[in-house]
Amino acid sequence: MDTFSSLINQTLARHNIGRSVTAAMIVKKAEMILFNMLPERAKQDIEIRSFLHDQIRIACLNTQAKSLMNRFKQPLLDGLKREFPQSNIIEIFTFIDPNSQADLRIQRDIMHS
Repeated sequence: MDTFSSLINQTLARHNIGRSVTAAMIVKKAEMILFNMLPERAKQDIEIRSFLHDQIRIACLNTQAKSLMNRFKQPLLDGLKREFPQSNIIEIFTFIDPNSQADLRIQRDIMHS
């Protein structure tokens, strides 16, 4: 198993995609952690967009969703640091994006199917 894991790590490093794979894993895990913490009514209004430059970016549909999300920043950050101790996750940045409502509903539907 160590040989296979080592081979994968070497391949990711050689093709310079290891950082992208780690970022995708962090975003996916952040979704899982966050959506287990959020009340059901808020899940459709919040979307984790990216992990870049040591920052998780989270889109919120409106000010209410952003305010709620701000209460969950630290528990989310703590959970991610436990899951990815080797990554330098410094900050969770929330912003309002009222134009993403349709995208958020599509993502919610996919997550619940």
